Amino acid sequence: MPKVRPGDKLSVDLLNDHRIQLRPKPGQPVWTIFGLLEQSNTERLSIEEIGEASAAGWAGEE
Repeated sequence: MPKVRPGDKLSVDLLNDHRIQLRPKPGQPVWTIFGLLEQSNTERLSIEEIGEASAAGWAGEE
């Protein structure tokens, strides 16, 4: 039986004798999505800059 790791998706089957069977779903491991949204052509912001942008957004400023 294949090993299930944290973050894996599971397939759940309801069996006729009122039991359930859990199996890992085939596919790519969850760690393959890390870095998916990374954009190398954008400026990196500091925590302070992110806080200022967040406050401006809540205040309705652009």
